[in-house]
Amino acid sequence: MRKLFAVIAVLSMLAALGSSVYAEDVNLAKEGKIYDSSSKPEEVEGEETPADPAAMLIDGSLDTKWEVLYDDSVVPDDLIVYSHYATIDLGELKNVTGYTLYNASEGSADKGKTEYDAKAWTVQVSGDAFTWTDVDTVTDNTTAKYEKKFDQTYQTRFVRILVEYPAQDEKDLTVRLPEFEIYGSDIEKVATGYRNVALNGTVIETSGYINESESAALLIDGSLDTKWCAGLDNSEMSDELWDVCYHFATVDLGSVCKIDKYVLKNASIGSRDLGQTQYDTYAWILEASDDNQTWKEVDNVYGNVEAEYTYELSSPVEARYFRLLVVEPEQGGGTTTRIYELELWGDNVAPAEPVVEETAAPAAEETVAEAETVAEEAAAEETATAPETADPSVLTAVAAVIASVGAVFGYSRKKK
Repeated sequence: MRKLFAVIAVLSMLAALGSSVYAEDVNLAKEGKIYDSSSKPEEVEGEETPADPAAMLIDGSLDTKWEVLYDDSVVPDDLIVYSHYATIDLGELKNVTGYTLYNASEGSADKGKTEYDAKAWTVQVSGDAFTWTDVDTVTDNTTAKYEKKFDQTYQTRFVRILVEYPAQDEKDLTVRLPEFEIYGSDIEKVATGYRNVALNGTVIETSGYINESESAALLIDGSLDTKWCAGLDNSEMSDELWDVCYHFATVDLGSVCKIDKYVLKNASIGSRDLGQTQYDTYAWILEASDDNQTWKEVDNVYGNVEAEYTYELSSPVEARYFRLLVVEPEQGGGTTTRIYELELWGDNVAPAEPVVEETAAPAAEETVAEAETVAEEAAAEETATAPETADPSVLTAVAAVIASVGAVFGYSRKKK
């Protein structure tokens, strides 16, 4: 009986840890990683950087915890009112619907020690880890397991928790958090029908980017909170491309698509550069290719002044690869590219049905004639090797073969 109770207790703990603010959603933090934190180890050239203790915040276990002493030297000036912070990168834009914070007294190390439970914190979301939106602020928590269901769904990639008071005693500034679960779901990408097919694509080549949070992959993520930002660095470019443009990005759609429109969303339409028209792309070329080797021009723009440029092709282009060549990145001659989105509108091209060459079946009469010839030759051979009087059973068998072949092809001598 004791063993039964023990098993039930373990299952109950697992169920509690995996419970969701929204039953149909999943804990996205389990597949995420710590992007930044107040406990992030300092990188030393030539030495292996130790793991960030904040990683224990999203490892799926109540047996570990993020425990760090307060150090004001590692908190940025804009976050100085908080004692600790941790930023989780979900890898790509997700639908985020809520979160669960397990405080110290829920973990195995500090079980029941409610005085260590965090008292005040703020949770924020961001598409680019630069511009943040508050989604929940707690000022006087006394709950060991805090669950929050948002009033709306946020499409975001980064989630940040800012801990103001990590314990019930506001003078105790040591953070002790076993687990931070972020609930939500993947953003569904429509795979068929007329749509922005770039959302299903992958950026496979680029001239570079300033940092990982501004990579060329963000050019096709469907968000105006993120952008591709590239400085003047031609180290990844061939001489051929360097003679044409400052920057480039190649998108692989995964299969051949028929495109009849594209949209380029420039800097001044995005959340981080809103209204700054001087950063809008001045000149570019869009190309298409079937093999990522031979390219054909789709559009060539010089003198653009639009924040959102839309071009409807005179005739659709069928291709798997599309390449954007940024010829003049800024209005005033600057060399930094800032593009929030490249949309390619169209649909997949259905693969051609394989051509199967049909071999005509021989006419029934020809087949029967061949069978008769074979039978006659066999009978002649039997006659040559047998006594003068042929065995009636052999002749009967031959006749049966002929009759059977005729029946299969719907042929009978009686029809003549």
